[in-house]
Amino acid sequence: MTIRSANMRLFITAVVVSCATAYGAEPRQSTSNSSVIATVDGVPIFHHEIGVRSQEGETLTATRELEKLDCRIREIIEAKAIESFGIKVQENEVRGAVDAKFNKAGVTKVEASRISATYCTLLIALEKWHQDKAKSASIYKELLAGQMTDAQWHQWQECYSVPEKLVQFRALVPRTLEDMKENSLSSSRRDLLHDKLLTHITRGVRAEEDEVRALYAEKYRSTTEKPEFVEIRSQLEAEMLERNKQQVISQWWQDRMSEVNIEIKDERLKKSWDGRNRRFLSTTLEPPKSVHVLPKADTTP
Repeated sequence: MTIRSANMRLFITAVVVSCATAYGAEPRQSTSNSSVIATVDGVPIFHHEIGVRSQEGETLTATRELEKLDCRIREIIEAKAIESFGIKVQENEVRGAVDAKFNKAGVTKVEASRISATYCTLLIALEKWHQDKAKSASIYKELLAGQMTDAQWHQWQECYSVPEKLVQFRALVPRTLEDMKENSLSSSRRDLLHDKLLTHITRGVRAEEDEVRALYAEKYRSTTEKPEFVEIRSQLEAEMLERNKQQVISQWWQDRMSEVNIEIKDERLKKSWDGRNRRFLSTTLEPPKSVHVLPKADTTP
């Protein structure tokens, strides 16, 4: 079994999701002893939420830290917008979305058992790595070479770089298909709320006739062989509508970024974030979608 196989798509996604700050995720551990690294309209972002620890901050890449900070800032902004617009999802919507994801991925009870075995092996590998980090390469060769790439192994190491997070991971190892679906409820709920927010933001957006014809002219300006406009009108209209929606969403983000009060309290991150990431956040249209396959919905590290 390898995570490169088609039947392991959800597992591959879980590698990415669990190592990133899950979109819309809430803090997973007590914040009483955590330092505030930033605030968004007074909502704190703690060091542990973006993986910054004083004793190893210099060893983490600036890009990785900034990506996590970007994600958490965006979570807070979207959460406030969703609340202000009164956007909600029903439980049956969420469970229906989860079932659809698993059906599409072809994850059966047998496949779930295989995924569970893979997680158990990964847990053993991480425990051995924590005992002697110099043996990373040999641990990978012995336990994981047939299940994931070396790059993915290092991604898991980054995600569970401290013993406290490894304790969390032990509790997250899925045992059954039902475990995986229960964990996916949280991410699916966030995805649905996000989609409804975009629908709300872009309500009333249209593709006007002149825009569609201009797109047609743009696409076939340099060719003599072109389809008749009426033949591809619906396709052009859909493309133009999507462009217009993306512009509206982009403007919405720019407006929100100009309205919120963001304070980066970590000076090392502040210099980089003030330049690159404020522009990045204001022009990012879609955060990554996520599919959790770990068993507990509210314990993603």
